[in-house]
Amino acid sequence: MIKQPVIHNDLKPKLIPSIMSGFEIVANRPWLIILPILLDLFLWFGPHIRMKNLISPIIEDYKIPASLQNTDFTRVFSATRELYLVLAERFNLFSGFRTLPLGIPSLVSGTSPNANPIGYPIIWEAGSLSSAFLIWLVISLAGLIACSFYFNAISRATARDNAESTPGTIGWQTLQLLYLALLSLAFLLILVFPAMTLVTMVTLVAPALGQIALFIVGLFFIWMITPMLFTPQVIFMHHQPVLKALLSSIRMVRFGLPSTGMFFIILIILSQGLNILWQVPAENSWLTLVGIGGHALVNTSLIAAIFIYYRDAYKWVQTIILQNNLAQTSPGAR
Repeated sequence: MIKQPVIHNDLKPKLIPSIMSGFEIVANRPWLIILPILLDLFLWFGPHIRMKNLISPIIEDYKIPASLQNTDFTRVFSATRELYLVLAERFNLFSGFRTLPLGIPSLVSGTSPNANPIGYPIIWEAGSLSSAFLIWLVISLAGLIACSFYFNAISRATARDNAESTPGTIGWQTLQLLYLALLSLAFLLILVFPAMTLVTMVTLVAPALGQIALFIVGLFFIWMITPMLFTPQVIFMHHQPVLKALLSSIRMVRFGLPSTGMFFIILIILSQGLNILWQVPAENSWLTLVGIGGHALVNTSLIAAIFIYYRDAYKWVQTIILQNNLAQTSPGAR
């Protein structure tokens, strides 16, 4: 007779206690929010590098084909062109310091304000597309290095062992973040862009079907991305390379669904909901400083909560695996 393994549900990670522990850790170590605050202050008061003179003429010169004029596509095209012109006016290459999909949290990078309480930032125009790309590349690499310091500090603050940080460790973690960014870019090029192009075409033909298609595509990508969300935690806590970290994250999330999915949904609601509050003041108001500080505190605490949740989930899963192995090898199991 096979002995059933004992499941220690008391060791299972808890959603709300993990979030509360994340806030407690950051409250006891306020220096963890220094990098997010410094990044937002630089993007707000510092100089801007724009590509307006390079992009705006291209956007303005693009015309609608004669066969598509006097249709609903004309209104969509005009609105889209205006949006791109606004983006060209506000886009700041220094925002690349907030690397995606993983980087230092930033409130200002998403809005790229053109004004601040003391006036207007210094504007530098990129001379060519190639120089703009090189500038963005250097800024992004610097952002990855800063992100490694940031996540390494949070990882050590949430770990129960006294792990040390060395330049070699930071360099290796930065390299893994670069690999992760390249994999994310490949994911965008291979799946996301074609899918969104298809949704756009469906929307132009039948707007009602477009909404349905967008909803289905969104669910599909959520289903794909969720199992990979613990990849940074595996890299920084267990020092695994990207591909192994991806597999470890997938196994962990599949084992802990649906509670893990609910955990990330709560974090997204908290982060995005409070972002609405942080962005209430005008971009040239000193009250934006409150938003910058609140954003740094909340998002750093939520990142710490993810590390805590993963740490507890990993120990819970290891306990279950150990119980399974003991049950299969015990004499009573034969």
